[in-house]
Amino acid sequence: PLAMGEVQLAEQTPEEAAALLAALDSRNNPGGKVAAEGKQPPAQQIVTETTPQVQAKSQVKKTVSPESKTEQVAKAPVSRSSPTPSPQTGTGKKIEQPQKIVIQPPVIAKSKQPVIDFVESWRQAWTSQQIEPYIAFYESSFKSGDKNLAEWKKHKEKINKSYAYIKVDISNIKVRWTDQGATVSFRQQYSSDRYNATGNKTLYLINNGLGWKIKSEVYSPI
Repeated sequence: PLAMGEVQLAEQTPEEAAALLAALDSRNNPGGKVAAEGKQPPAQQIVTETTPQVQAKSQVKKTVSPESKTEQVAKAPVSRSSPTPSPQTGTGKKIEQPQKIVIQPPVIAKSKQPVIDFVESWRQAWTSQQIEPYIAFYESSFKSGDKNLAEWKKHKEKINKSYAYIKVDISNIKVRWTDQGATVSFRQQYSSDRYNATGNKTLYLINNGLGWKIKSEVYSPI
């Protein structure tokens, strides 16, 4: 630090030193002349004659205003957080859940007359004793008791060859709708040259969109 009455002249040019000297001399010696021969006095003399105001100016330190600090903070880069990536599998591919395929059953027009007509055509094929037209009314997975469709066909084929005629009358027909189709129940009177019987029969029908078929049948004698 500088002592009282001293000023640092290293930062002043010769012209500035001369001007300062003249100002001091005019204050301390009004009307006098500065150095008779125009020579500058030694720097030490100038220092001793320096006023306190000059010293105060020389000791001013540069300070950083609060505004400049605020500007520095504002100019600081703002870090932006990147969105968290969604979890992926080890292969980097999204796992796709298998979709269940639900097969909807065909829409069946709930009209009883087509069902009654189907049963009537079946009855006529039965009494004709022609096995192929008759068996065409049955679905491939047909079951009656312990007989599948192939066994049922052989059973009916044997009866057709054994009886001279077959007569079947049905009455009191009732149709009920199910998820797969319909059930048809009725009273059945069976007669032939060798066998007669009366009972209740129920046909379980399905409709695959191509027409009615007999899935199974149950007969109860009375």
